[in-house]
Amino acid sequence: MQVLNHLQDVTSDLRVLNRSYLPQEMLKAEGAKVEEVLLARSKPGLRRVFDHLLDEVDYLNRQASGLPGLVRDRRMRAYCAVVVALSQRLAARLRREDPVAGRVKLGRRDGIVALVKGARALIA
Repeated sequence: MQVLNHLQDVTSDLRVLNRSYLPQEMLKAEGAKVEEVLLARSKPGLRRVFDHLLDEVDYLNRQASGLPGLVRDRRMRAYCAVVVALSQRLAARLRREDPVAGRVKLGRRDGIVALVKGARALIA
């Protein structure tokens, strides 16, 4: 979730905090510069950096998807299922939308889907 939060806030982190968490090596490999996050939309090289990071997040999300089934406490299992579902949905949304063009946010439907998954984990 932390990587997703950094991608979600990439523009405001640089503008307000003067911080960027984008790996410099990746930016350089794609011919991108950190300052490109201040443009109106992502340039292709920067988009490839986002997509590479999201590939890594997707791998971690696939690993995390088994976590709820390993938790004995029902409430904690449900919580884990909700967090995993939210992470998966935010990663998918960041892949479809441009975090440079505007902050990518989860909507009401995303929350409902995650809560349903949490409820299912309660009875699993």
